[in-house]
Amino acid sequence: MARAILVLLAVTGTAISQGQDASKAPDLARVKEEEAREKLERLEEAMDRLSRALAQTEPQNAAKLKLAFREARDRLVREGMDRVIKYLNEKKLDRALEEQTQVKVNLEELLSILLEKDVDPRELLRHIRKLRDTVTGLDKVIQDETSEKMASDDAEQSEASSAALKADLAELEDLIRRQKKIEKEVKDPANASKDSLGALAPEEAAIRSEAKRLRESDEKREAEAKPSPGGAPKPVESPPAPGGEPSPPGEGEETPNGGVAEPPPGAEAGPPKPAEPPPARPGSVLDKKKLEEAESALAQAEDALKSGDQPKAGANATEAREKLEEANTAATEKLERLRAARDYKKMKEDQDETKKETDALADRMLETPPLVSSPEGGVPGRQDVEAASQEMQDASQNLGLGKPRGASKSQKEALDKLKQGREQAEETLEELQKALRERLLSYLREKFTKMLNDQRAVTRETKSLDLKLRALRAAAGLKETDVFEPDRKDRQTSESLAAREAGITLLAVDVIDLLSEDGTTLVFPGVVEEVKSDLENARGLLSRLQTGDRTQRIQTEIEAAIEDILKALENAQRSPPPPNPSQGRSSKSGAGPLLPLSAELKMVRALQARVNERTRAFDLGRKPEGTLSPESKLQLGAIQKKQTEVEEMLRKLKETVGER
Repeated sequence: MARAILVLLAVTGTAISQGQDASKAPDLARVKEEEAREKLERLEEAMDRLSRALAQTEPQNAAKLKLAFREARDRLVREGMDRVIKYLNEKKLDRALEEQTQVKVNLEELLSILLEKDVDPRELLRHIRKLRDTVTGLDKVIQDETSEKMASDDAEQSEASSAALKADLAELEDLIRRQKKIEKEVKDPANASKDSLGALAPEEAAIRSEAKRLRESDEKREAEAKPSPGGAPKPVESPPAPGGEPSPPGEGEETPNGGVAEPPPGAEAGPPKPAEPPPARPGSVLDKKKLEEAESALAQAEDALKSGDQPKAGANATEAREKLEEANTAATEKLERLRAARDYKKMKEDQDETKKETDALADRMLETPPLVSSPEGGVPGRQDVEAASQEMQDASQNLGLGKPRGASKSQKEALDKLKQGREQAEETLEELQKALRERLLSYLREKFTKMLNDQRAVTRETKSLDLKLRALRAAAGLKETDVFEPDRKDRQTSESLAAREAGITLLAVDVIDLLSEDGTTLVFPGVVEEVKSDLENARGLLSRLQTGDRTQRIQTEIEAAIEDILKALENAQRSPPPPNPSQGRSSKSGAGPLLPLSAELKMVRALQARVNERTRAFDLGRKPEGTLSPESKLQLGAIQKKQTEVEEMLRKLKETVGER
């Protein structure tokens, strides 16, 4: 298969080179491409046939072929070649070359799948967990950077508001100074006459008018700073072109006569650069209620001055001055709060910490996961994360210089890069999770197939040894209760069989460890634990040269259990992953469940049937007087333990489907 891909790559490369010089050989590139296309079609058919043929004997290689076949279909390689031939027929050489280049990349990725060594599922699990932690870390960094951008936006808003507030404070202080002067003159006995008081009324009216203007200006700022109903900032109108004429339409914009404007001569082609965001506008900065109260008092003082009522005019003038001072005090306090909100040192420290976390994530992404094509090296998306880190560095420098607007711009770029990197990393994670299930099932099938073949051989040899020992006992005229001493060779044979049972037990331990690492099955590990327990039991019996019915029955049960497991694994490989994993079946890797609940339930049911059969055999074999020998007590204890384990497995299954 790999050799066929290499041939395809060679043919495709020749087609590309011929396409680049198609003026000399206009049809040769098309001929080469048609040849490659026919070879690919035959290759796909061969991969499909071979994967089915290897499904029983070499499940991992079969899974690899299935993966390559699926990738070929997903990437539409054959359709890509069809498009190349179409473009060559139409003499669209540039389009043909572009498509050929992509076909070549896809073929190289298929080749890497076929040449890749078998990946231990544990290694795949390690990469999946690492990548899942990386995606989680990127989520946190994105959240932190979003908060930091909001802080920069708030700081920019605060600066704009502070500048407006400083100007308003200066005007307020001037109004207070002028009001104090009027207040003093109103209360002067020398100005007790109506004419003297009336002469002060225009100045009071001017102060009231300017206080009203301040308030209305503040309200206008507040309205302008609010976003539009859709949440987007209000559009900023483009300035007119010199001479008062409207600006010409940009590239791609519709002209008045319905056409599309061409870019001006010398203009750079490509997507337009994003518009610079408008500077932040200050919001409300004054205490409007205090200003309204001051306006009311000023109006009353003005009326009193016009009417010549000195006591009332004095009281109203004093009240107006106090309200203006209260508005001034409130504005001063707000200015201090705005200044405190712009803690650029703290904002810079926060940004630096987020950059540090981002750099750590980029370092974690340096290792390329297995089964992943990554031209940039490492986890796809790593370059975007590194670019985000650089934008964070720029944001930190701007914050150090007290430039929140520049920091906010860099933070937005960082967020865009982080989200792009996270999306690529998550797509890679999903691909690995899909591949994990196939690899796990193939790996487990190989392990259990070896266990079954080894156990069948041990069972056959145990029966053969037992027949020999029975024959020797009969030849010696010994009863079953009589002591029989086999020769040294037979004892060594039995010990060898016990050692082989121990070797099969190690395979079971490896499988149990892997299933625990996967964590998607509820009772599968428990079923294998029971197989392991039976293997240890059989090993112990053989080590004591007990090759009779009990040992052989346990060995037969081991074979039946492994056959049930293999049947479940084969069905799982033929079926898609179980949808919507039930509660309590969350994988440590994030992948879906290895086996459906129905398959696990069947295994438990088969285990219960074996427990029932063992109980029946024990009952038939015990002595009628009812007394139990030490060996019988051990057998009974083993049956009770196995029954308890079955009940615990059923409880887990019931809880998972909500039958508590």
